[in-house]
Amino acid sequence: MVHGCVEYGVVIRNPNADFAGDFVSIDVLMEGKGGQILGSDTQVIGMIYPGGTLAWGVQADPNGKKPAKVTFSLSVRDENWHPADSAEVVDSAYEPFKVSRTRVSTDSSGFPVVTGLLENPNSKPFGSIAVSALFKDAGGKIIAGYTGFVEDVPAGGKKAFEVNAFANMPEYKSVDVYAQSWDF
Repeated sequence: MVHGCVEYGVVIRNPNADFAGDFVSIDVLMEGKGGQILGSDTQVIGMIYPGGTLAWGVQADPNGKKPAKVTFSLSVRDENWHPADSAEVVDSAYEPFKVSRTRVSTDSSGFPVVTGLLENPNSKPFGSIAVSALFKDAGGKIIAGYTGFVEDVPAGGKKAFEVNAFANMPEYKSVDVYAQSWDF
């Protein structure tokens, strides 16, 4: 917990070769020692393509209490599973964005800032791309995550990105950066 919030990052993989899930929900449940619900959070993210990966990092607020247990669950409504060859999947599909020149520094408050270059290898522009930075400890476990956005990325274009951590964090060893379309 940092500044009263639970820091989290998740990587989601779709093992299905034949179906994509749209509007994936990440549900976070924060419970106290007696099982009382301290807080909950739901984050809906975009489509996860067949065999694809999505990542997300953000904070969840347990309303000023330190949770004894934090549980994550994922869901996709039945009507939001689409066959790989359906128009919903084919029309929205894109080549993965490329991330390079990644660097971690600190801002004037001493909080981590992840910067780098995002490349759109597609022949179409994107209005918004979510960039998630997931911080890992020496054992490779995700200990925190944050997400920023890059707007108006032209076809074949490159743009700088910045993801701000907004808090001091436990010691971390590495940072993985993921990018996904935020055009819905």
